[in-house]
Amino acid sequence: MSLETDALDAAALAATNQTIAANDLKDAIDILVTAYAATKTTVDDDLNNVNNTSDADKIISDDVAAALALAVQTSNLATVNGLPLNTGLALLIASSPTSLTSELYDNRNDLRNPVIPQPIAGDALILQYLGLFQFYTSTDEPDDDETCFTANDVDTGLPYGQWLLRVPSYEWTEAHEKIEFRALEEWRDDMDESMKLLLADYNAHH
Repeated sequence: MSLETDALDAAALAATNQTIAANDLKDAIDILVTAYAATKTTVDDDLNNVNNTSDADKIISDDVAAALALAVQTSNLATVNGLPLNTGLALLIASSPTSLTSELYDNRNDLRNPVIPQPIAGDALILQYLGLFQFYTSTDEPDDDETCFTANDVDTGLPYGQWLLRVPSYEWTEAHEKIEFRALEEWRDDMDESMKLLLADYNAHH
């Protein structure tokens, strides 16, 4: 074989390989063109025909619906003492009847002007020298500064309840016994004086 023949054979082989490669590239391009055509068809026939659904009519997934169901709704908020939690105002937790407290006699006017938290029915306290008082939401008794104190509402200033003496103290009982004993003594002295006058009058006429 001559060198010229070998060169021709090599050139022919290279041309054949290039032809095969070109055919493979053409096949790949045909596949891409087909895929592009399918995508274009989808866009033209499907996506471009989608209705512009309003937000109110859009469908949400089950997971989103479940999450929304757990969200805090203003209408579902609990209340404290009948007041909703979303008012932005300070909340006051109502108390139950308090444990027994005490008050000095000189501060007894504080019973008429309570502060927050105001007393509620069933509250009790010991007022020095007077005794055990209990709070009632009625206002039927006269305020005598001794056995009854009328309390005024913090907000309105109007009477809304009364402290009533339920168990008098020893000092209160003793003071009243002394008053009764003194009245009895005065009555007895008056009776003695009356009897003396009656006897004197009787002796003067007999």
